[in-house]
Amino acid sequence: MATRAARESLKVTVTLGVPAITFVALRFYCRLKIQKIPLGGDDWCILVALLLSTAIAIVADFAAVNAGVGDGSFTPTLDQIVFALKTVLALEITQITCMGLVKISLLLYYKRILVWNLFQTIINVLIGIVALFNAAIIMLILFSKGTPISKQWDPSVRYTATLQPSATLVYFCVGNMTLDVVTLMLPITVVRSLHMSANKKLLLSVTFSLGSLCIVASIMRLYYAVEYVREKSISHSYFEKQFSHDMIWALVESPAFIIAGCLITLGPLFRSKYGPANLLRSLRSVIFPNTGLNTSSKGRGSSRTNESDETATISKLRNERPSSTDTIVDKIEDRLTWELRELDETGSDRRQRNTQSLV
Repeated sequence: MATRAARESLKVTVTLGVPAITFVALRFYCRLKIQKIPLGGDDWCILVALLLSTAIAIVADFAAVNAGVGDGSFTPTLDQIVFALKTVLALEITQITCMGLVKISLLLYYKRILVWNLFQTIINVLIGIVALFNAAIIMLILFSKGTPISKQWDPSVRYTATLQPSATLVYFCVGNMTLDVVTLMLPITVVRSLHMSANKKLLLSVTFSLGSLCIVASIMRLYYAVEYVREKSISHSYFEKQFSHDMIWALVESPAFIIAGCLITLGPLFRSKYGPANLLRSLRSVIFPNTGLNTSSKGRGSSRTNESDETATISKLRNERPSSTDTIVDKIEDRLTWELRELDETGSDRRQRNTQSLV
């Protein structure tokens, strides 16, 4: 019979796993079908992270059901202990890699839309820090019992005094949460300097801040990691309630951050003919075909057509500028797509813009 921890694990992985797969699929649909642009490094990183997250969910559910994880009264056999040690080692390394890839995906996405030299440098440094931090934690875990690595699943071998797994867990949670905050808050500093209306600034800030909700999962995992460490008698046991709580929040982290990382890329979908606004107008025209509501919708549609014609004219005039004007703004405009539209609302400030955005 499955333990309570196993049932909670199944609920979490299904509840968050399905939306994560859906949002990644929508992200790829936006890239390939709506924007018709090639996939970038940020897209491939998020795809690999999704595959790892799905693998984590499957293995964690299987281990929770078959190894009695989270059940303090469960008396495991030697084979079950070895199985639990192997499984936890694999899950830890995979989860650390997955979280690193999600952050690198976000940073690569920022690098594509934040074209200031300063931010390009900051993003490159952050990518290096994320990669080095995750690699260091993985090395600490792999060699916490010394060499060879097979000692990790030998229950008779003790951990070294300086590389206790409980301490490594806390180090990772603290460092991971810090990098999450820095990564998710980085674009907010750019939004404040853009030449746009307050409403658009608020919309962009809210869009980029959605990922901050995921930091709650990191905070909860840190809390239970500390609780797990405090219980000295069970700090090396994977069959206790404290470990199961940490495992549950670890299962929440990966898909939650994948969903947040995909949400900020779905602007083209919401603005397309399949977006909620257009679908609502279509539904309204069917329900109220002879009312003024439909007329107003048409009026808005015609205004959009005029705006499109005006944008095309401006683009044509820009293309006629001398080729010697090789500024960073020109490079930005050459790379514009539907997703990365210019946000400045005043023509006199066009040359002061140094960024692209989603909305």
